[in-house]
Amino acid sequence: MKWVLTFSGKTGKVCSLRNQERRLNDDNNMHGSIVGIRKFVQIPILALLVVCTFFLQADQLDPENTEPRSAHSANFTGSANLLDIATVEISAPASTAPESAAPASTAPESAAPEIAVPEIAVPEIAVPEIAVPEIATPEKVADDFLDNQPWIEAKIRKGDTLSHLFRRHGLASKEAYLIVQLEQAKRLEKIMPGETIRLKKNREGKLGLLQYRISLLNLLHVQADQGSYQAHVEIRVPEIRINNAKAIIYDSLLGAASDINLSYDIIFKVIHLFGWQIDFTQDLRVGDQFLVIYEELYLDGEKIGEGEIVAAELIVSGKSFQAIRFSNGKGFSRYFTPDGSNVSGTFLRSPLKFGHITSSFSHNRLHPIKKVWRAHKGVDYGAPAGTPVMATGDGMIAIARRNNGYGKTVIIRHGGVYDTLYAHLSGYGKNISPGRRVNQGDIIGYVGSTGLATGPHLHYEFRINGVHHNPATVEIPKSTSIEEKYRDGFLRLAKYWVAELEYLNRLPLAKSEPNQ
Repeated sequence: MKWVLTFSGKTGKVCSLRNQERRLNDDNNMHGSIVGIRKFVQIPILALLVVCTFFLQADQLDPENTEPRSAHSANFTGSANLLDIATVEISAPASTAPESAAPASTAPESAAPEIAVPEIAVPEIAVPEIAVPEIATPEKVADDFLDNQPWIEAKIRKGDTLSHLFRRHGLASKEAYLIVQLEQAKRLEKIMPGETIRLKKNREGKLGLLQYRISLLNLLHVQADQGSYQAHVEIRVPEIRINNAKAIIYDSLLGAASDINLSYDIIFKVIHLFGWQIDFTQDLRVGDQFLVIYEELYLDGEKIGEGEIVAAELIVSGKSFQAIRFSNGKGFSRYFTPDGSNVSGTFLRSPLKFGHITSSFSHNRLHPIKKVWRAHKGVDYGAPAGTPVMATGDGMIAIARRNNGYGKTVIIRHGGVYDTLYAHLSGYGKNISPGRRVNQGDIIGYVGSTGLATGPHLHYEFRINGVHHNPATVEIPKSTSIEEKYRDGFLRLAKYWVAELEYLNRLPLAKSEPNQ
């Protein structure tokens, strides 16, 4: 029989005592003396270990022992480094040691000494605080100003730059240089005489705030920010009020607008709106009338201008032409008739807003200079030199140069079917050159008398597949109608504005007050 005693150096107690049965062959009897010696040596060692275990357990249970347990644990722990587990084998003959007689099994296991685990001091790591810079606001900047510091109203003089203006008001030119480098402050490089820039200094006498009105609705702000500058443009949204006007034409359209104090801006929009249906140079008669419902723009309670036409009606020789503005909600607006047809035709009837026909389309006319009879393949419009000439339709510039007797000429190709010609120009519009696309209403040139001309006028031709047609009577194709998905919404809107136009038509001839 083989007995194995396992002792833990960490807990100070006997872990287990087990036996192993071993069959000894008769051939090993010669080793009996050796076994006896092993038995004689190992039994006392076992007894010594059991006694040590007993005293250790008794020491833990002694109530009079007031020493901290950690002291015993510390001493014991030191020996545990040398011996973690001690194993003792006890060999005995199988006949002399029954399995049930395991003396080590009586050792109490619950009284094992506790091992004190030393506390490890973890050093605190100092986390540096990150200073988040504050964003300068007008209120914060204002805190650095002197109490009741007034704004400086700096008037721009002839020849002034921002540096000149700054030096005149005790500010450094370097500050002006830093400001005009800002993307949104580039406009300050083009300041004009008579304009005003508002300045306010801080306690150090440097620039704190700058304000410059770019337009009625755009105000540039520049403010100091810890040695540098920030700029932004404030975009103001005006209040929209609806107004209306009605007038009868006695001498001219402009005269009728002047009689009711209607701005030329609105009347020009009326001309452009109905320009493909009506030739304002020859179709209007005394007694014709117009009605218009339009937007007025207000800022801080004061009128600053007019907006768009909402609805309009033109009555020419008893025939009514109506237009209703419709927006699709995506920033795109167009005008349609009450039934949804597009008001804007493919071409305008006339390339001039104002003028009169001096020579009509004819197959046989006496040329005023050559004194020969020949066809006049266009219409001549008399107008003062320099009167703007409009493209009558969208297209691409084919020719922009002198063209023999036509003088300075522009020819526009509208798709693959239509061409329009504009001759005897005094000059060309901005950026007008061959290959450039233009839109209906763009200024392509100005009335003149270049080429074979007796005086300032515009010669205008209209060609379909290369064949000349009378511009005043040619059948002009219409643009597409309103999209089907918007039709129901538009028809409801049109019904409302048509009723407003009918109501306006019944009112006496006086300009109504704007709706508040």
